[in-house]
Amino acid sequence: MIIRDSIWWIKWISTGLCVASATFTALDIYPINAWTGFAGCVGWTWVGYRWKEWAILNLNVFLGIVYGAGCIRSILI
Repeated sequence: MIIRDSIWWIKWISTGLCVASATFTALDIYPINAWTGFAGCVGWTWVGYRWKEWAILNLNVFLGIVYGAGCIRSILI
């Protein structure tokens, strides 16, 4: 029996959110694309931290800031 830990679930849910964000961006569906992208980046940031993979961590921190700015913009407009 394969036991899945929480990192496995976070990894795949975050991947699904990132794919959904790319789809929403391609279809020009705003602001849900920014919110799903931000959520996916938060999940992958956590995974990168737990795995001690600095490339994954740094990439997703930067992307999270970009998506976070888009989320703030969607609230203010």
